[in-house]
Amino acid sequence: MSTGPIPESYWLREGALLAGEYPGTPDPVTTRKKLAKFLDAGIRTFVDLTERDEHLTKYAPVLRELAAERRLEAKHVRFGIRDLSVPRDRDLMTRILATIREEVAAGRLVYVHCWGGVGRTGTVIGCWLVDGGLTGEAAIARIADLRRARRRAGGRPRRRTTSAATYASGGQVHASAGRANGWRRRSHGLVSDVRRFGGGSHAQQEFACTFSARSLSRRPSRPRGR
Repeated sequence: MSTGPIPESYWLREGALLAGEYPGTPDPVTTRKKLAKFLDAGIRTFVDLTERDEHLTKYAPVLRELAAERRLEAKHVRFGIRDLSVPRDRDLMTRILATIREEVAAGRLVYVHCWGGVGRTGTVIGCWLVDGGLTGEAAIARIADLRRARRRAGGRPRRRTTSAATYASGGQVHASAGRANGWRRRSHGLVSDVRRFGGGSHAQQEFACTFSARSLSRRPSRPRGR
């Protein structure tokens, strides 16, 4: 696996889908430099999982400006998910995955991110991997492998506990987990821990259960911005 354009990113499918941390910073010069690296790597669609009121410095205006200077078309799409949480319903996840599929199919390289690139990003990426044929547990293992490779390549670790979400769809369970010490033990049995609402086929169309994320006592401070 090759590293992404910044150390805190990793390729799920090289030349198609990249995942990682928030690309904006409080410093506009640093933001431009980071975004330039993404554009240089071919990223054209940024799928932003943060909410509007998270007080993060907005990078979309800088992205539009930088893309215009280079005569490129770059897209910023927001699907807000509350931090330390999962999508509010199955429809939101369906729309996120559909957007990723459509952009990749159109030949546009996609970057999926939240703030730290762990919980919300891992949830979406895990569901995308399961849509591609992996089991929930295999998706969890795949994400862990990618993050280990990223750390070996120089990406800084995030101190976050396991974040996971499961979705029942057509009898399949979608699952993903954020990295943490002992994540394998905490995620053991996750796929079988599905609480369905109702029964029968209707249950397969409902948001099934959440395995909520929690910060460790020394969570890194969130950069604030305009």
